[in-house]
Amino acid sequence: MIEKAIEFLACELNTYLQGVFKLSEATVVVSSVAEFGGGIPQQNDNKIVITLINIKEETSLRNTPSFKIIDKTSVSVNPPLYINLFILFSANFSDYNESLKFISSTIGYFHGNSVFTKDKYPKLSSLIDPLTLELEATSYQDWSYLWGMLGGNYLPCVIYKLRLLTVQENVFTNETPLIQTVDSSVKRRI
Repeated sequence: MIEKAIEFLACELNTYLQGVFKLSEATVVVSSVAEFGGGIPQQNDNKIVITLINIKEETSLRNTPSFKIIDKTSVSVNPPLYINLFILFSANFSDYNESLKFISSTIGYFHGNSVFTKDKYPKLSSLIDPLTLELEATSYQDWSYLWGMLGGNYLPCVIYKLRLLTVQENVFTNETPLIQTVDSSVKRRI
């Protein structure tokens, strides 16, 4: 599900950037910004690189019902887990001005398209409908920690929070038949 959401965003952003800059090849890649050994992946050259940098639970939605009604039976299930993804979009171009141009266009695209629904984007999986993006405010200190953690040199970039993906495995833990009738007759005791 996480990979489907990120791949969907990469595909939509790539289509937009190819149209704006009249490009024939893909300019967006889903990748780490640095290889395990410390080098830069060759596939990232002259691309917008999309990297998942964090996953957090949306705690405001924790208290959801933990049962479903299936065929007149109450079934206990683990409640859904709602998560937010924090995604880094970095412009890895050899020409710094190109990096600025592409990161500006990325921000512009998501400013105009911050909500993705199945109605407007038929390629969007119904498992991740809708997707909502919010620009994430980041301090200089956070940027320093982030790029140090990623093992790369700073690139023009932006972080978006992708809101409310739902994780639900539908593992049934208990079944209870529903009450169909209530006997309201009174019996006399002697």
